[in-house]
Amino acid sequence: MPVAAVLLFLALMLSWPRFAVIFRTGTASALATAPLTIIASAISLSAAGLAFANHGLLFGAPLIFLGAAFARTVPAPLSTSAVVPAGLCLLAYLQITGMAAA
Repeated sequence: MPVAAVLLFLALMLSWPRFAVIFRTGTASALATAPLTIIASAISLSAAGLAFANHGLLFGAPLIFLGAAFARTVPAPLSTSAVVPAGLCLLAYLQITGMAAA
């Protein structure tokens, strides 16, 4: 697995739990609309889109599925301790693939 795909996997895995908070019924609206949740959502959706766009359906779908599945192994990262590394992984992916703005 190339380094770029690993970075996308990590970005998904680390940001998914905070992104998934939006869809839980018992979540307080303050948590669902918090800036950190919005940032995690942007990271998750961007990583998912890049997985499909750059790696195709046959490699992108398992990458997203595994990222979401392995996110369950991360112990409740509802703080910045998981979202910041996720953002850094996404930025590193963009830098490696040459998609970062100059």
